[in-house]
Formats: sequence, structure tokens, C-alpha cells
Amino acid sequence: MNAGGSEGASSDSRPKVTLGELAEVNGLGAGRAILTQWAAIGLAAAVAIWCGQWWSYLPAIVVIATRQHALLVLMHDGAHRLLARRRFVNDLASDLFLAFPLFVSTTLYRNHHFLHHRFLNSDADPDVADSRESHTRVGWLLVFLADIGGRGFMKVLRSGSDFSMLSFLTGGDRERRLVPAWQFVSFAAFWIAVAVSLTLLDGWIQFLLLWVLPMFTVLSLILHVRAVAEHAGCDSVPTIGGTRTVIPGVLERLLFAPVNVNYHLAHHLFPGVPGTKLGQLHARLCEDDRFGREAHVTRGYFLGKRSVLAEIAVDGVGSRAR
Repeated sequence: MNAGGSEGASSDSRPKVTLGELAEVNGLGAGRAILTQWAAIGLAAAVAIWCGQWWSYLPAIVVIATRQHALLVLMHDGAHRLLARRRFVNDLASDLFLAFPLFVSTTLYRNHHFLHHRFLNSDADPDVADSRESHTRVGWLLVFLADIGGRGFMKVLRSGSDFSMLSFLTGGDRERRLVPAWQFVSFAAFWIAVAVSLTLLDGWIQFLLLWVLPMFTVLSLILHVRAVAEHAGCDSVPTIGGTRTVIPGVLERLLFAPVNVNYHLAHHLFPGVPGTKLGQLHARLCEDDRFGREAHVTRGYFLGKRSVLAEIAVDGVGSRAR
């Protein structure tokens, strides 16, 4: 396997590091990671429903949103074909257990995401908008409150239109060329089965409260925080300085950084390494002097003097916060 991948940084622009076993795809490890997220979702939903009180749904919504994020992170591994060695098995597992439940397509996301790798931080980068926002402390607070309040509903619909499976119907020839008909049939069959099950179990209210509502509120906030943290304030060219790694505390890790997604610089340097091994890769990268000099590595998202917020936030007159 080419550990760097054609969509990553060029080999001569990366720190020297021996990947070895880190570049090996481990289907069993990926399967355990997927099962762990669904187990957490099921437990959170079961506790909320068992309690039956409105307040019991609030922590469940937060927990489920963080695990929905984890499913998307694992789908990202599926887009890089890092879940299973066989391409068909990789894409089928990614769609059925990760992408379809969140109404998206691994294939369409892969096409979108590889543009991000190829044109990192340029005008052609489809994910560049969040990293170029003007970031003030008050502005961040207002934006994130708006995400929680439902602004994310339209935002998720707009951004997801590029890789939503529904674009197979609403899009043009491009989407239909990228997504084989059998994949759309699988998506339709998946959601028909879910709809029938919810109807038989009289579970539509719980589904809306414990699956759809987290998607368009807390998950939207999490994705926004992560998008800002990964690239805002970084170099405008795809070099070692174009991406940020965040080392969060326990609370922020649970909220924003499942499955090692916080080691984003390591991923961009070597996108052929599965997410479950990015922590080990980061440790090896830290042994390289150049990485130590040039890498953006912050301690936390919001908390601490070396957090992302402390690094990139500006005050009311536009000077860097110190």
C-alpha cells in the first residue's frame, strides 16, 4: 500500500517517518470501532427511553451526536478505503453502517473529500469556507449557539447536498456516474427497512428526538468546531503547516475528537494510515525535528492558553488574541 496516498502531500514535503504496521488496514479493528459507536448510541437511547422524562433526553442527544460524529469519522476512513482490504467490502460496510444512517454516500463523499486533500486551503478546496471566517471570541460563541439552535439544519442540508445519497435523484449525470445504481437501491432498501421497523415499534417520535434532532443541532456544532480547528489560521498551501493537530483534554476529546480525528495533520501527511492508528503516527512524527519546528499542534479546542481559540481568535479590533 502507498501509505501517503495519491491524494496526500507529496512525499518530499513530508517528515521522514517509518510507517511499517501503521499503514496496514485492519478490518477487525475497524469493526470493533464501528460496533463501539453503535453500542454507545444504543445504550444512550435505551437509558433515555427507559427513564421516560424529558430531561433524560438531553444528555442522550449530546452523547448520540458525538457518536454520530464518530460514525462520520469512520466513514472518512471508508472514503480512504481503510476499513477493509477488499474495496467492495470496505464500501459496503462504510455505506451500511456509517454513511446510510446519516443519509450520505461514501462514494460521493470520497469525491468531495479528495478535492479537499488535493487543493488544501485553496479556492478550489470545497471545505475552505470555515477556515477563512473572521474568528472573534464573541463571534465564535454566537455562531456555535446558532448551530445548537438549529441554524445547522440548513447548513447541513447545503453542505450535505454534495454527498447526500438523495442527490442521486436530485442531481445530474455526474452524481449518477459516480454512484452505481445498486448503491442507491441499497440506500432505499435500508431506509425502507428502518421505516417499517419504526412503524411496527411505534418509534417515530424517539427516532426524531434521538437521531434526527442530534444531527441538526449538536452534531452541526461539533462539525463546525472541528472544521475551524483543523485548518483556520494555517498556511494557504498544502505543506506541513497547512493543517492543525489538537491534543485535547478528556472532556473535549469526548465531545470533539473521536477515533483520533484530532490528529488531522498526521492524516494529511499520511492519508493511508487508518484513523485508529493516528495517535501512534503522531508519536513517531514528533521524533522528527522538522515536524517539531513547523507543525501546528495545539493543546485543546477552547480550554487553555495553547488552545485553538487562543491561537486563532482575534479581539474586537482584529488583532491576534494573546
